[in-house]
Amino acid sequence: MFLRAKAALLTSAAKAAEAERFGANDFVDTSRPGALSAYASSCDFLMSTVTADIAWGDYVQVLRPGGKLCIVGVPEHEVRIPPLPFIIGQKSLVSGCVGSRSEIQNMLEFAARHQIKPQIELFPMHEANRALDRLRRNDVRYRAVLVN
Repeated sequence: MFLRAKAALLTSAAKAAEAERFGANDFVDTSRPGALSAYASSCDFLMSTVTADIAWGDYVQVLRPGGKLCIVGVPEHEVRIPPLPFIIGQKSLVSGCVGSRSEIQNMLEFAARHQIKPQIELFPMHEANRALDRLRRNDVRYRAVLVN
């Protein structure tokens, strides 16, 4: 998740160096209670890529009036968000999905043209269980890919 133009919302301060490599210059350790309150009404758009259950109401408070919370990750349980901040702040909840074949082709061409590479870890197929263990510990950056 990103806040402001270049601030990263992290679940651990240990991830700050990684976020800095991606261009972030400010970090919020969301594992600290109340960490998001200092950023209330500070962003127009917040994209959640997480698959974990989080305190959604805390994240909604980060949005400015008219802001959008975009959920593209699929949390384990139902997403529960209090409606009042949306009504009073005229905020929106939106989502996204995988694009069409032509949109994916355009994205891949853009990535190739700008030398954008995915952040993945490769695991030989015979190490699939090790990859799964690392995924369960949230120890993979950022996707695990099995190869033959």
